[in-house]
Amino acid sequence: MIRIAKDDILRGLKRCKRIAKQDLLASSLTDNPQYWNEQAQVRRNYYDLLMQVIEQGGVEQAYNLAVRQYAALPPCNNQDIEQDPNTSGTRQALEVFFSILGMSKKDALKARRDANLAWAGV
Repeated sequence: MIRIAKDDILRGLKRCKRIAKQDLLASSLTDNPQYWNEQAQVRRNYYDLLMQVIEQGGVEQAYNLAVRQYAALPPCNNQDIEQDPNTSGTRQALEVFFSILGMSKKDALKARRDANLAWAGV
């Protein structure tokens, strides 16, 4: 059960979207502008998606979508930068969303594991 107000979550996601836009603009100043541009764009798109789901179906529905998407990601290999900007951006956006909901990374990983077990029929 999510105990944070819908409006507070939407405000947090809007702020994150603005940060992602700033990262888009700054990506040209990095050593790998294409990677960082794509990674920031993926984050912006995920924040948009989550805001839309919250507006239309509520926070619980957005949370369930985020857990399913997070469970579908390949395991992180603990490198500083994942090779695929799409995977990296998706992972970061979802982890930030979980953080806005008040979940720790450990909680998010547990939700991911539980979702994977449910899909496997365990």
